[in-house]
Amino acid sequence: MFYLFAALATLTKGPIGLLFPGAIIFLYLLATKRWHELKNMKLPVGVVIYALVALPWYMIMYQIHGAVFLDTFIGYNNITRFTMAEHANTSSWYFFVPVLIIGFFPWTALLGQAVRASLLERGNQARTLLFLNIWAFFIFIFFSISSTKLVTYILPMYPPIALLVGWYLGGWLEGEQQKKWPYSWPVVLTGLVVILVGGMYFGVRDMPELAVGLAVLAVVMIAMTGMVWFAVRRNNPARSFWGQVVAMTIVAGVLVTILVPAVAPQFTTYTIAGEFRTVYDGKSPVYIMKPLHPGFTFYTGVYGAEIKSSGDVKQAVMRNDSAYYVIRQSEYTALGDKERAALTIMAQTNNLLLLKQ
Repeated sequence: MFYLFAALATLTKGPIGLLFPGAIIFLYLLATKRWHELKNMKLPVGVVIYALVALPWYMIMYQIHGAVFLDTFIGYNNITRFTMAEHANTSSWYFFVPVLIIGFFPWTALLGQAVRASLLERGNQARTLLFLNIWAFFIFIFFSISSTKLVTYILPMYPPIALLVGWYLGGWLEGEQQKKWPYSWPVVLTGLVVILVGGMYFGVRDMPELAVGLAVLAVVMIAMTGMVWFAVRRNNPARSFWGQVVAMTIVAGVLVTILVPAVAPQFTTYTIAGEFRTVYDGKSPVYIMKPLHPGFTFYTGVYGAEIKSSGDVKQAVMRNDSAYYVIRQSEYTALGDKERAALTIMAQTNNLLLLKQ
């Protein structure tokens, strides 16, 4: 199963499908000096399984596309993006610190003490806990070193840290964890909630349509924090646990039913794609701003040229007599009078524009 899923991961995301599990296992064996475990890993059979699943697609792609496939898929998407920042605003080394804190909320309030307790564990589960820590830290450090960073990159570390927090909570519920700082959970949670509620306040100022949903979230999070304080004071971690579970279930419901529908029109290309389908002549080139490209292509089936700035729009206008452009209001505002005069606004939805030259 290990080799099968490593191969499927390689098909899905490239060489890291093998690099990640291989590196994590190597570091674990290095830390524990249990090299004899290699004998139990059935490496010859594993190599065959991996090759049968992963290699055919790569061989076919290379046969069809040649060196371009290696240069683009392996070279650019795996090596260049690791060494060179594609998104300058997310290239800082600490980018994933707030991503992890918010993305793992509210269990972030327990993560620090769970990791500490797992590293100090000397019982039968010590090696398993060490493996989980190596898994989580490797993913976090690897992508922190990477020059290109996106919020979703560290998703592979969520399973091990969830298991660590679950183990820690389980021990507390069973009375096995001797907590030196019993109030660290509600204290850290309070700090996180204060930050999030403060962010909601500023969010309402910029996007008033979110006021109702964010107000509900604020009330739920404050109530959750109060529940955790009360339960910890009563030495009842089970009530704290279920308080967070219920609260975050409500939060997820509010996100899906209130907040996402309120902001979706400002981000989705669904409406502008529908307008495009009604006016497109079927032959003129189409230029699409990079963040809008995947959604627009999905809704229209038209794979236009990807552009990254208003400067790219200016160059495209100079090269073409007839073309269509899907850009945001900010890129349109940055165009000069000459370019705007050459473009006709065919449709506008929120901050997205469909232009025809």
